[in-house]
Amino acid sequence: MKGDISMQRLRVLLRVISIVFVVVFLLMFLLRMMGSGLVAEGTVLARLLLWRPLNMAYESMLVAIYVVWGGFLWRASENPLEHRSLIDFTIWANAAHAGVMFILALSIPGELVHLVGDVPLLALIVVVLYAFRPRAQSVSPAAASRSRTV
Repeated sequence: MKGDISMQRLRVLLRVISIVFVVVFLLMFLLRMMGSGLVAEGTVLARLLLWRPLNMAYESMLVAIYVVWGGFLWRASENPLEHRSLIDFTIWANAAHAGVMFILALSIPGELVHLVGDVPLLALIVVVLYAFRPRAQSVSPAAASRSRTV
């Protein structure tokens, strides 16, 4: 029973992270493409989530990666045990991403604001997903044997 509740929470968490990845990145991209004042140079939102100098090529590449990633996380939410490697990748990739951004925020003049913007958001995803990720011993023998034969 406890495992079922944990698995249900993990499914919901994966879907929330998926939605965050897709919505946040696509929304920021679309707002930038449309020239919206919400994400113009110097606005609060731009300062919290965009790195200077602003660069649409770089931002477009990140959008593509995170939107696809979000789609795969949604798919993984249907059966998290079969997608443990994607969940672990999500944890470690976002930990690395947050770590690099943390160092850059400290070392690039004017970028400290990211320590209250995108860095803590990624750190939150890492910590929460780590807490709910399926452990190897939580896999039933039948599921383990299925995954070995595939």
